[in-house]
Amino acid sequence: MAVPVRAAASGATLAAGSDWPVSSPDPIQGIHVAVNRVLDDAPDGTPVFLPEQRIGLADAPSPRTRRAART
Repeated sequence: MAVPVRAAASGATLAAGSDWPVSSPDPIQGIHVAVNRVLDDAPDGTPVFLPEQRIGLADAPSPRTRRAART
């Protein structure tokens, strides 16, 4: 989500999905990864993947639900 995170900062609308089977089609897991940048089943101490690309919890659901359905 590197480019989308920068685009959103400039006012663009985000829409997100999964690369299933590489990532989960479950939007809740996608939201978790967008906010935390670590898989929910990752072992404790797993480094955060590109932490500068995290999005806030308040902003995370819409790209995976309402906006994804709209596109």
